Amino acid sequence: MRERIPKVARPFPALCPDWRATSLRQVQRDFASGRKGMRKGLTLLVITLLLPLLALTPGSEASEIEDLFWSRQWSALESRVLSPGTQLSPKDRVIYANSLWLQGRWAPALEIFLEERDSVPEDIQPFVDMLILLGFERTGSPRKAMDVALSLWSEEDWVLAPYVAYALGRLYLNEGQAAEAGRWFRAMAERAKDTSLRKQALEALLKLSDPDPGFALALLEIDPFHRGALSMIRQDPGPEDPSTAFPLGYAAFFSGDYQGALTHLERVPLEDPRAERAAFFRARTLSNLGRGDEALQLWKDLALKASRYSQSSIESIS
Repeated sequence: MRERIPKVARPFPALCPDWRATSLRQVQRDFASGRKGMRKGLTLLVITLLLPLLALTPGSEASEIEDLFWSRQWSALESRVLSPGTQLSPKDRVIYANSLWLQGRWAPALEIFLEERDSVPEDIQPFVDMLILLGFERTGSPRKAMDVALSLWSEEDWVLAPYVAYALGRLYLNEGQAAEAGRWFRAMAERAKDTSLRKQALEALLKLSDPDPGFALALLEIDPFHRGALSMIRQDPGPEDPSTAFPLGYAAFFSGDYQGALTHLERVPLEDPRAERAAFFRARTLSNLGRGDEALQLWKDLALKASRYSQSSIESIS
């Protein structure tokens, strides 16, 4: 009999209502389809860990501890847990540990996760290990955190891989091993499915000494107005390099520097996948500079092509 998820207000979707019939891959697929609004890393891990645990007790109604957790009544939950004579199941203890984690009480949460790790389903244990890793890091045990991270790393686990890689990057950087940190930040950037995580990895790479300008160009694909990345590509590879033409022109256009935008956008090579986009913004730039005839010709050319800018160009002409 499937356990009924408690009907209390909560800001997270039920990713996995019945763990007994669900694999880790299903959790990953459900997470991928329902992660909107859940992109804060630690909360993501806590909830992805907790929801399957809600189904560990078959055929029972939601416990008082679960209700208190979902309604975020932390004081009442702690009083219930610490009441003399209270008998807690492993599930209840893990739920309590999650409540401590959400309050930033890392040490007591870590203690419970360490004690109960082996009592949770095997496919859930990597999520517990991730919280143990972060718990060690936040309570001043970086070597233990690194050991957990290295044992947890798996290229195939695309849900946890970016978080594990980022943790290893931080830990190695704190030890002064910048090259090794860079290797893990690159691994994070390569495996992150979420643009916010990829951006975080690229920003970390740009903070290292002598960063590859390719990281700045990749970051500008995500955040076109990133000041640090724009400043970097102006120096290396420089404004004359074709790879910088579109990002510098696009940023100049939206900053109101139309002459600068025109200079850069005119240099975008035809073989660049952003060539039509560059032509569209070049037309807008010419229009803003009072050169309407030239803008009109560009819009006409784009309107006749079966491209994503055809309709926008027709509207601009009209």
